[in-house]
Amino acid sequence: CCIAKAETFAVESDKGQSALYPYVDFVEDRDHSVTFDTIIALPETGWTHNKAEIFNKGYSESTWWLRVHLRNPSDGKLNRFLEISYPVLDYIDAYIVSSGALLQQYKLGDKYSFDKRPIEHRHFVLPLEWKSQETITVYLAVRSSSSIQVPLTLWEQHDFYNVDQTRTLIHGVYYGIMFV
Repeated sequence: CCIAKAETFAVESDKGQSALYPYVDFVEDRDHSVTFDTIIALPETGWTHNKAEIFNKGYSESTWWLRVHLRNPSDGKLNRFLEISYPVLDYIDAYIVSSGALLQQYKLGDKYSFDKRPIEHRHFVLPLEWKSQETITVYLAVRSSSSIQVPLTLWEQHDFYNVDQTRTLIHGVYYGIMFV
């Protein structure tokens, strides 16, 4: 039936980006009845470990709950971005939890107003912050009329902006050549 939870990801202070697919657990909510309070109380046996390189459930009417545990093993505070690089998802409700307490909640997705995003970007980007030795858990409730794909990448903020500028430049050159 269900596989034990994924490992907790230890955030490295010197690593620019990390794909989080090996650390994702999920639950399918077919009738959209699961609430945040229900999901954080769910026993480990209720979660299934993601085995794919990208969480991908194709076209689905369900709400998919994902979670990933992220630990700061360093002696200092860390700030990172969590990027969901699939911009056609309709609804993403994100919850950031530490020690059972809700720290932050975000509503993302292309059905929500763009200016309500915590980081105004074409992809969905969540700012994350840890204290020294703290573990946070990110819960995502994802629903969409498009394919359910949730590629998660954890970024050091400076590297995120550098790579994003390069991507934007490449897209500009490509479309410029096509226009000419």
